[in-house]
Amino acid sequence: MRRSFVPLVVVVFALAEAGGAVAAPPTVQSLQRQVTALQKQVKTLQKQMKQTQTVAIGVGAIALCDVVVTADTFQSTWATIDQLSQSTQGKPAVGPTAPVTDPGVCSPFNVLRSSTPPPNLNGFTAILRPFQRLATWALGALRLAGAR
Repeated sequence: MRRSFVPLVVVVFALAEAGGAVAAPPTVQSLQRQVTALQKQVKTLQKQMKQTQTVAIGVGAIALCDVVVTADTFQSTWATIDQLSQSTQGKPAVGPTAPVTDPGVCSPFNVLRSSTPPPNLNGFTAILRPFQRLATWALGALRLAGAR
């Protein structure tokens, strides 16, 4: 048993010596290059983050405008129903509604709000107009890619 223990100890020490070799520490120049590269990456990531935030704010504003235009369309529809009900039954079916306030979110998109009867899709058309141009461009790009 003693004979097998000695070679085992020799093997363990040999492995420890081989694995214990430490790499040379990095030089100041290599660290400076790494710092410069990391600073460039940080600057790029900050720019991308700002762009992402801008897009997110724009998408949120479009969504809010869409909700407001949807509410206007519902109110216009209810007003039309009330007009018909008043003329046929002598009383409104829905009754008065309060307009949804818009903190000016629709004006940058040139969306004119209207909650007066009859209901129309003008607000939705104005919201979708920029996306129609984008969709036309994307379809053209897909056609070109498919033609290759």
